[in-house]
Amino acid sequence: MIDGNVEAIAQLITEPCARLLAVERVNVWLFDDTETQLQCIDQFNLSTGEHSSGGILHEHEFVEEFQALKSSLYVDASDPYTDRRTAGYVEGYLRPNRITSMLDAVIRFGGQNLGTICFEHVDKPHVWQQHEIDFACMISIQLSILLERRALRRTEEARREIQARLEATQELDALKTQFLANVSHELRTPLTLLLGPVEGLLSGVRDAPTEWQREELGTVRRSALRLLDHVNALLYFVRVGAGQVDAVFEPTDLAALTRELVGLFEFAAAKAQIRLQVSCESQPEPGYVDRSMWEKIVCNLVANALKYTFVGEIDVVLRRVGDNIELSVRDTGIGIPPEAMPHIFGRFYRVRGSRGRSAEGAGIGLALAKELVELHGGTIRAESTPDCGSIFTVQIPRGHAHLPAERLAPAALAVESREAPSSVDTAPWWLPGAPAPCEPPGTVRERSQEPERALRPRIVVADDNAEMRAYLMRLLSDRYAVEAVADGAEALAAVRARPADLVISDVMMPRLDGLDLLRALRSEASTSSTPVILVSARSGEESAVEALSAHADDYLCKPFSARELLARVGTHLELVRTRRAAAESALKDVFLGTAAHELWTPLTSLKLRVQLLQRKLEEPGGVQTAAKMLSGIDRSIARMEELTQKLLCVSAIQSGQLAVHRERSDLVAICREAAAEESAAYDREVILELPRAPVEAFVDRGRIGEVLKCLLCNALKFSPCERPVTMALREQGPEAVFVVRDQGPGIPPEEVPHIFDRFYRVPGIDVQVGSSVGLGLGLYIASAVVKQHEGRIEVETNPGQGSTFRVTLPR
Repeated sequence: MIDGNVEAIAQLITEPCARLLAVERVNVWLFDDTETQLQCIDQFNLSTGEHSSGGILHEHEFVEEFQALKSSLYVDASDPYTDRRTAGYVEGYLRPNRITSMLDAVIRFGGQNLGTICFEHVDKPHVWQQHEIDFACMISIQLSILLERRALRRTEEARREIQARLEATQELDALKTQFLANVSHELRTPLTLLLGPVEGLLSGVRDAPTEWQREELGTVRRSALRLLDHVNALLYFVRVGAGQVDAVFEPTDLAALTRELVGLFEFAAAKAQIRLQVSCESQPEPGYVDRSMWEKIVCNLVANALKYTFVGEIDVVLRRVGDNIELSVRDTGIGIPPEAMPHIFGRFYRVRGSRGRSAEGAGIGLALAKELVELHGGTIRAESTPDCGSIFTVQIPRGHAHLPAERLAPAALAVESREAPSSVDTAPWWLPGAPAPCEPPGTVRERSQEPERALRPRIVVADDNAEMRAYLMRLLSDRYAVEAVADGAEALAAVRARPADLVISDVMMPRLDGLDLLRALRSEASTSSTPVILVSARSGEESAVEALSAHADDYLCKPFSARELLARVGTHLELVRTRRAAAESALKDVFLGTAAHELWTPLTSLKLRVQLLQRKLEEPGGVQTAAKMLSGIDRSIARMEELTQKLLCVSAIQSGQLAVHRERSDLVAICREAAAEESAAYDREVILELPRAPVEAFVDRGRIGEVLKCLLCNALKFSPCERPVTMALREQGPEAVFVVRDQGPGIPPEEVPHIFDRFYRVPGIDVQVGSSVGLGLGLYIASAVVKQHEGRIEVETNPGQGSTFRVTLPR
């Protein structure tokens, strides 16, 4: 409550007072900020000659004493054991401290009681004399004066410091404004030299550009104009804040001007499928506005509404409300969180995590609109409901009595034609379906000589800036299969739907930014090793470290050269190819070892049986025994044939030549045949849930039978004998669904994305029946066969409770 070293001041008073009055203890107590506690700032003990501090008294323990100290100048407690106002002290304070007589003189500061200086006699009664009471009150007054003077000195020092900081800030503002003006001039010069030649080439004064060249030059021109607009907007914003913009208020037909400005956004709104409505009442008198400022106010509010509205409508209304002209812009967009509402008109403020059509922006639009409205003597306010929309309302006074006379200017009421503001040109590029890039000449011819596009490395590009997406598409699509999306959420969906060899992502994007996209990719087993290059306008070591710490493979800062990007992309894709080749080599080694074992077993059995057969045929009556041996030989040959068929199937799948011969077939019969064969092989029953009537479909009977036998084989092999295995067939409209369900160990969630991969075998799961050796090809072949039938194969699993495989085929 009091600024300054109160403890030091208290120590200067307590000791002399105790010695002068021969009082055993003198204390200084002060209230805390809530006035519910008294804290001992200093206590001097006469008998020991020592100072101490730190004791605390609570109001709820001494209610009457606190009330007395808050309302009195002093409290005379000659006999504290009987005084009503100090009776509560007895058990809680006096007896433990052996106090027999006490006098409190209240310390006042700033018109309120802040505490007390307390004189205490110990172990001997004492009646306080008037001169002692006067002395105590005088000391409390002196203490109050000392504290007040110290606080005044501190206040004056603080005032001088604030004044110095204010002057320094004003000087910095002036320097900043001058710096930005200089930078603006320095940037405008090269931008002018950039735009002039580009516009000359586009005009085709000498040679008309080709379509592809026109597209490239158009990108350069639009980007240069946007950069120029950003430079102008920032400079204008700073000059407005510094009071260096001279407004000129002209009598204006606000209804016509506002309708014209809103109409500039009609194309972008139609492209976004947003209904844009404008209702401007004709005013009986002109409104006095600075036209360029009014343009910025209207365009800023409408552009923001379009940026954050994805479904519904935007209503712009201009009307007369009392002595004011009111402009309201209402949208059905994402709304603004309640905690952000107090800050939305602040400089450089942007709502974190908001979903917009673009993450671009410097956070100055609404702050500038507010300052421009206030220059008109008006107000701006916002109302918003998350997920329902927002309403921005601007009110400016009618007439010109509120405006400086020297800023008024006569003008024609007709609305002059003007160049569209940059926000109008930028808005269409926030929207889906931005102009597609043109291809350079010769592209079609060159691509016709390349392998199929599907065999190219696949790259997913995520950037909310449509110009940047188009540029990256042009740059990369000649060598790679590129899919460009507008934000991280779309990129994640694209990679999940179809694996990518590389992801290039901007860092700042709406919905899901680049870092969150990276974390999502790394958290999923199927995408954890996908290379990711993050691209950002944020330069510096800290930004790169943040990206690389999140396990990005590379970080590229804008602006970057095409050669640099292509080199980095090529390097990462080469690393991907190297890793895949190493993995394929390892898989081949494992496969060859497993295949050798699988083939060696039936070959060994076949060799032994042939040798035995030869011996038996030499013995009398050995023909019957030989017949049995021939049956075993037949089984070994069948096993070898099955392995050979699997290897041939894999070869056909890899070369894209897996053939299916479809014919009208009864799916019920296929189910029964597969169940009968696998039941006999494992000596276990398969529970069938099949329709009574035939279910016909146009399929390859043999291959679909192999798929079902593969699923049944796995279910019987990995589930305990006492638990049932079920196969069902269901009709679902134009589709037929096979379901194979077991109650085995299930599949660990992290292994599910890989179970249809070639040579993959789920680790750590023991078979219950049959051999534990396998090639890891059964589900891979099954998946390929199902896809050749335009069907799908899916699995649901619960570790410890079993798995369910579903095969869906068109009929």
